[in-house]
Amino acid sequence: AFAFDGLGARVAESAAFVDNAHNLGPLAPSSPPVYLPNVTPPRPPAWAGYELEESTATLSWVSNREADLLEYQVFRTEDEVNARDLRLMQKTHVLTVPVEVPEQRPATLSWTDGNLTGGSRYFYRLVAVDVAANVSTPSEALTVVAVDTRIPDPPTWLEVTWVVLRESDGNKEPWPDDGVITSGMNPAVLLTWKSDVVNAKFGLARRTRGEQSWKPIAGESDYLSGSASVHFFYDRDVLPTRNYSYRVRVTSPSGISSLEYREVEVGRPSTG
Repeated sequence: AFAFDGLGARVAESAAFVDNAHNLGPLAPSSPPVYLPNVTPPRPPAWAGYELEESTATLSWVSNREADLLEYQVFRTEDEVNARDLRLMQKTHVLTVPVEVPEQRPATLSWTDGNLTGGSRYFYRLVAVDVAANVSTPSEALTVVAVDTRIPDPPTWLEVTWVVLRESDGNKEPWPDDGVITSGMNPAVLLTWKSDVVNAKFGLARRTRGEQSWKPIAGESDYLSGSASVHFFYDRDVLPTRNYSYRVRVTSPSGISSLEYREVEVGRPSTG
């Protein structure tokens, strides 16, 4: 019996008869060649570190030296539990091995992941793959907390208008043409704004005409989102006989708030 490393070799064997005097007879015909597939995976890659800039993370790892190495695959997740299983992570990048000769490869390799949300945690794992599609054991998980120190732009107002809300289900209807609010309906001001800050928090304030101070009217969980960038809120504590001004402030996940406000005013609702 013979042991082989299984590196893609083709092996053929032949046998001969040996008598009691140890005389070797003629060799029998060779057996058909046997293919020994390459089933040895590369060693697990090792992280070398990372560098952070605004909303980006540059990951570095030590080069593997296997001669048959093909590529590295980078996986990412924002869920720490999912980071325990590569199948629950997202493949975000594939880097082909730059040089075939192992001795000429750079000591470390790197890749930059962009468009990260400041203040959010990201978990990365790395595998090496050879030309026979053998995949290494994943690296240890690398945890990165993205930074974003940029001051966000103030939100942009899209709509500020009077509506009526049904008491039964809270759904809105247009302001009545005659200005008469029927039983079971309540006046409200619909505020809609847009912000490109991902996972942002907002603070809304209102001022009645003739007053000097602004009154907070919505906390971080009081507004609704129509999409990733469009948000809205119903101000129910209003009277159609008054004029109001509104302003909204955005706070990024890094805890940085916009310095400026874009104010908007809504007058008394018109009647037919």
